[in-house]
Amino acid sequence: MRYILNRLLVAYVRDDMSNHISWMEFPALGGDGEAEGEPKSDLAIWCGRKEDCPSHMLDRPPVWLASVPYMPYIGRRARGRMPKPETLADLDAAVLLQCAAYERWPAVSAWNLIVRSRRQGVVRVQSPDLLHELVLGGAGVALLPAIAHKSNYNLVPLPEPFGQFFPVDVWLAVSDQRRHEISVKRLAALIADHFATKQNGVLSR
Repeated sequence: MRYILNRLLVAYVRDDMSNHISWMEFPALGGDGEAEGEPKSDLAIWCGRKEDCPSHMLDRPPVWLASVPYMPYIGRRARGRMPKPETLADLDAAVLLQCAAYERWPAVSAWNLIVRSRRQGVVRVQSPDLLHELVLGGAGVALLPAIAHKSNYNLVPLPEPFGQFFPVDVWLAVSDQRRHEISVKRLAALIADHFATKQNGVLSR
């Protein structure tokens, strides 16, 4: 997901040097959970549930952009220490790496069920970037977007254990006060068009 958005941002900034953009991590999940004092963004993009829309963007329903398929990955550095998991039972020999946001994603419930059933052999992190680095370092198995290996050879996809992708919904919301500004409307349209192309590892309706 981060890879897709970063490419979009590069294209947008190159096209218009008049932009003034703060590209930041989503501060919290859900309107009630937003951190006090956090800057109010003009746009928000997130994976998972529609209900996790920021509170200052609730005037209109969020827009569904696409579904990003996720699948398990292992780092190439881990392959010397453990065999490539090919069944769900094989995952018992691997440490499972879990991002906190996944716990709120209905689409990955089968993965979450296995993680929750573990009494040991689980590492939970808040940051998707840290999760990515842990997989690359060979620390264990984690869910990542199904195009992750295309940008890094050291990420090895594991399609066999579950035999399917986990399609995670991606949502877009715009600030109630800023939605009519030309720059905001333009960026929102660019984001929607980017996902609608079906060429960026996403699934559109």
